Amino acid sequence: MPTQEDRWFRTMHRFRQLNLAEALWLIPQGEMMVLKTIKEIEKEQGEQGCSVSAIARRLTISPPAVSRSVRHLREKGYLEAVTVERDRRGGYLKITPLGHEAMAQDLARIKAFMQRAVAHLEPGELDEFYRIFQKLYQGFCEEMERVRQEQGLDERMRPGPGHGVRRAGLERHGRG
Repeated sequence: MPTQEDRWFRTMHRFRQLNLAEALWLIPQGEMMVLKTIKEIEKEQGEQGCSVSAIARRLTISPPAVSRSVRHLREKGYLEAVTVERDRRGGYLKITPLGHEAMAQDLARIKAFMQRAVAHLEPGELDEFYRIFQKLYQGFCEEMERVRQEQGLDERMRPGPGHGVRRAGLERHGRG
């Protein structure tokens, strides 16, 4: 009989294998998150465009990671850099009409796909799933914070996916 951990990892692995972005011909998730973040910041601040650093802060990822996504989005014609007359230090990013159209099309495809995918659930099951998943997510966040504090890690030392942490010449996973 599989352990709880085996079931968890197998289930998560199966969902990652679905690769919905590729199957539905969607904008890659990281790029979509950049577009959505720009749209959110514009809506909140009433501005046209925002900076790479503002996007990085909002998504809690590095500016170079945002810059890579921005480069791809600009190549596709979904973003443009705009220089503001009053602030010539750097450009701001603005979603182009083509970018807005691509986002709308992707969101429509996702919505239709999700409606079909969950149609077999009983009334209330999806709400129950979201409620339980949110509790699970909160538990994971609290446990990750506890582990981080136990290890004396601050925000700057947080490891990325698949990376050990080096402190005082010792790697977290006992290697090195």
